[in-house]
Amino acid sequence: MIDYFYRGDYDETPDKKHPANNPEYETPTTKAHVSIAMYNVADKYAVEPLMALAKEKLERRLTLAWSNKEFLRIIEKVYGPDSPPNSKLRDTVASSAVEHIATLKEIPAFRETRMEYPQFSYDFATFLIEKWSRVERKIRYVIRSYQLTESKRSALWLTLWRQDHDNLGY
Repeated sequence: MIDYFYRGDYDETPDKKHPANNPEYETPTTKAHVSIAMYNVADKYAVEPLMALAKEKLERRLTLAWSNKEFLRIIEKVYGPDSPPNSKLRDTVASSAVEHIATLKEIPAFRETRMEYPQFSYDFATFLIEKWSRVERKIRYVIRSYQLTESKRSALWLTLWRQDHDNLGY
């Protein structure tokens, strides 16, 4: 955090040379974990600009370097007991899960993680509902715009439902 006050930025590289003296503190092992830890410290001391920077860096990391295994650890860190309950990182994590639902649904540990962190499950479901409602509005717009007949509308809905159904693994 001191680095941020001097430079307006911080190094995301995990410090593996200097392990923490506190046995209860887990040293960050990835760039995403560093950003989460930085956000938590900034939240504790109410340093809003640093919180925004840490959130931005985590968002960028989730966009550029996706890893299913790392993502499950990110959920644990953002929704775990060491993270602030009103963390803005939660929206970032839940929306990223929705964007990567096709790969996450294949991982049994993702189901376990959802069960272990009910607030994540709630946030995830909320973002999923919001995304689906946007898709549904677009479909309704297309139907109205092209003045599809009733039978063509039914066929379109059935096709889209089957595609979604298949994508979700049902």
